[in-house]
Amino acid sequence: MDPDDGTPPAPAPDRSGGPPAPDGSRPDPGGLPSAEGTMPGGDGLDLDRVAAELAAVEAALGRLDEGRYGTCAACDGPIADDLLAAEPTRTTCGAHQPA
Repeated sequence: MDPDDGTPPAPAPDRSGGPPAPDGSRPDPGGLPSAEGTMPGGDGLDLDRVAAELAAVEAALGRLDEGRYGTCAACDGPIADDLLAAEPTRTTCGAHQPA
């Protein structure tokens, strides 16, 4: 009970990592990467891939700030809107797309 107003204290937040599995077990509450660079629980999150995607997004935002977003890094021509819609971090036009 709260000594000030007599109400019971709020329950502690559930830090178990989520609801129990059908067998009663709970996921790892830490959610920290394993030594192999993947998240516990077998979801296969590749931290190197995520870091590369983040770097590509940050580079695209830098190009946007500089007024170069949507301009091909190889020929300085425009990158088609449909290509950017499919891959917003793209750096080259259709003629210079990577193999």
